[in-house]
Amino acid sequence: METLIDEIKKELIVELVASGSDFDSSSESDVRLLEVKVTSAYRDIKRARNYQSHHDEEFVLKDMESMYSLIKSLTLYDFNQIGAEGERIHAENGISRTWANRNSILNQVTPFGTVL
Repeated sequence: METLIDEIKKELIVELVASGSDFDSSSESDVRLLEVKVTSAYRDIKRARNYQSHHDEEFVLKDMESMYSLIKSLTLYDFNQIGAEGERIHAENGISRTWANRNSILNQVTPFGTVL
């Protein structure tokens, strides 16, 4: 888990710095906050995947690697929401912003089902 989270975090740091965002890669608090968002996204994707009791840790880790782009997308979504949590629409000085629904990312995860 830590390796995947670290890999996503490093990739996002490069992207955030290159995009000219307010992200400061030399700020311990910015980097730590990004790490928290990656970990949270990882856990949300894992929960949505709904692994069954017969899935061992090796299977879960390998499968979660296939969720790389979704974890990254969810992390970026959550990171960009900092300070605007709960807002759906924001308008100021003639500029309006509408956020996509977070579930649009989570809905791309196909959960495992249980046969009864």
